[in-house]
Amino acid sequence: MHKKGFTLIELVMVIVITGILSAVAVPKYFDLQDKAKLAAENGVVGGVRSGVYTYFTNHKAYPATLDTATNVACATSNICFDTVLQQNGITSGWTKTASLSYQGPAGNNYIYQPSDGSFLIFSTPLGSTTSEITGNMIALTQSFYDTNGKWPRSFGDYRYTDIGLNPADWSDVVYDGLIYGTGGSRISIKPGEGWQITVLGLDGVERILVADDHWNIWYDMLTSQWYYHNITPAEKIDISTMQKIQI
Repeated sequence: MHKKGFTLIELVMVIVITGILSAVAVPKYFDLQDKAKLAAENGVVGGVRSGVYTYFTNHKAYPATLDTATNVACATSNICFDTVLQQNGITSGWTKTASLSYQGPAGNNYIYQPSDGSFLIFSTPLGSTTSEITGNMIALTQSFYDTNGKWPRSFGDYRYTDIGLNPADWSDVVYDGLIYGTGGSRISIKPGEGWQITVLGLDGVERILVADDHWNIWYDMLTSQWYYHNITPAEKIDISTMQKIQI
């Protein structure tokens, strides 16, 4: 007696149904992952805020920092939040991005303010990281040039309004220790008062920039390159090595 096999149509139907089920199941799986990361992140944020309050209650002052970790991923050798969290702080999932700034497992960026003990999500109209902010400024500047055949103006409020930004959001406004600017074919970064920038030149030499220098790190649209202070070949830098430090 012969056993009947699957016909071509039946096999195609199985493949189609499997594809439909996968299309439904895979997004839900990743959605659950995202929700789990956000829940874990919110749990730590709540713990940090509670710990800061407890610290203030015990010491009558807010902690100057949340830990002594370095600006890399939190790990057993680089413990985050141990000043305010019990059980030895956080050793995974989070990254310390600056002396008072962190990124959670869900991708949100937070900044701690020792002046009032707040620990809040940090963002600007153009994003929350230096890469996002400068990348969007570069894109807006290039779009203006592509549309008008010339670069935006480089003086007064026109530096911002020409590319659709509100000067009140950017002109000498400090975001997480940095002041971002734009004008003409250049994008600028400089440290705010009490902050320091370090960055490696392409020659391997470290450059240091503080607010009192009144200098900038520049991105030049004409060369698609970052520079320290002067737009000359000798001052080209590797922007990926930039670190900001509160001093």
